[in-house]
Amino acid sequence: MRAVVVWIHDPPASPNARPKKLRERMAMAKAERERAMACCYMVRNRDRAAPFYSGTVEFEVHRNRLLDYDNLVSSLKHMQDGVCQAFLPAGDGPTAPYRWRYSQVQVKKALPQGVKVRIFASE
Repeated sequence: MRAVVVWIHDPPASPNARPKKLRERMAMAKAERERAMACCYMVRNRDRAAPFYSGTVEFEVHRNRLLDYDNLVSSLKHMQDGVCQAFLPAGDGPTAPYRWRYSQVQVKKALPQGVKVRIFASE
């Protein structure tokens, strides 16, 4: 089974901690999307990985303060868009052939925080 693992530094901000002003929210969303896309392209170029046309995408967030499930999924939206641009040509719409899984791991403040993305191809 073909798989790719990508580490994206810094976990996404909680939806409750996002800026109030629209332009600041847009800038934050763009930064998260581009950070995810850059990490994915780096792995894609290094491993010479091809795009995935169907499969499972797992997001494992490593952070020191855990979020509830709704906020976890919401906080990953912009990173999900960045991963889609780099690896998933079918996008993340409701008819896309991907299964999305979300989890989180609580880490101590001294340990690195971020998002581990695993993409598995369907057989």
